[in-house]
Amino acid sequence: TSSLMHYDTLTSRLTQYDTLTSRLTQFDILTSRHTQNYTLTSRLSQYDIITSRLTKNDKFTSRLSQMTSAYTSRLTQYDIITSRLTQYYTLTSHLTQYDTLTSRLTQYDTLTSRFFTRSD
Repeated sequence: TSSLMHYDTLTSRLTQYDTLTSRLTQFDILTSRHTQNYTLTSRLSQYDIITSRLTKNDKFTSRLSQMTSAYTSRLTQYDIITSRLTQYYTLTSHLTQYDTLTSRLTQYDTLTSRFFTRSD
């Protein structure tokens, strides 16, 4: 009887051991899955951060391109206006020289006319 009780006790303990081993195996599996889930969540979070930064970078690049295009257009207009102003000042200078020459010719004609008029 004592042997049977001892056998039953051992059998019960072995059954408990098997149950505990099974539960520990399940716990290890769940822990592993939890770790994998945490790692995946962390990576997804990093992916979201990188995606957000890339989106901001794309917007910045687009704005920079628009600003560059606008400034290039304005610089081209500035160059055209500067060229026209240079032409204007050149023409004004020539006109001033022309006016000066015309005035001197008029004075010359007047003096010449007086000279020939007095001679007669």
